[in-house]
Amino acid sequence: MKRRLVGAVVIGIALAACAGQAAPLTLEQRVPGAEGAPGSEPDPVETQLIMSGLDEFEAEILVDVPDVTDEDLQALEDAGFVAAIRDTRFYPSAPGAAHAPDAVHLFTLVLQFESEDGARQMLEVMHAFNLMTCPDTCAFSSAAFEVDGTPDALGAQQIATQESLDEVGESGEPQAIYAIDFADGPFLYDLALSGPPDEVSETEIERIAREHHDRVAGAPPAESD
Repeated sequence: MKRRLVGAVVIGIALAACAGQAAPLTLEQRVPGAEGAPGSEPDPVETQLIMSGLDEFEAEILVDVPDVTDEDLQALEDAGFVAAIRDTRFYPSAPGAAHAPDAVHLFTLVLQFESEDGARQMLEVMHAFNLMTCPDTCAFSSAAFEVDGTPDALGAQQIATQESLDEVGESGEPQAIYAIDFADGPFLYDLALSGPPDEVSETEIERIAREHHDRVAGAPPAESD
């Protein structure tokens, strides 16, 4: 009887441990969908893109980013970059309305590394990149902000007002970008909400990041990744 009781306890502990483990998630499952960003739809122009290896990531994403340096590429390589997914969603001005470039957008970039250390190593690098304004004259000003509700997350905002646009002689409309980065396991998540200043907020990107973190936290890579 004692032997069976001990066995039952051991099995119970094992089952409880398994129940507490998060299920594996593919890269496609690591970006916010309609549930995480209510009212949004997949962007028909900037469609979802999955990249394997640093060469493909550089060719598809980094080639159009003027601020990326050889040091940044080396940092990604040293951190053990494996793969990435880019996903973009937009918020129609009304239900069923067509996509518009000036609509509110949610940009998501998820980077996968060989280890948890690699993801955490790149967290500060991504945050610093989100704080960078244009390399020359630019209407955007940037600042870091404390993130509420997402453990060890880093927040960055960039804002261009009508006044700052006029001061530097740039065309376009006022815009605000609120970005939050967090690392979990071997993954680094970069979420950015962009749009007119009166339509996006730090509070909203915090909500999106908090709910997304709760959904993906602890989920190991899927075998297909």
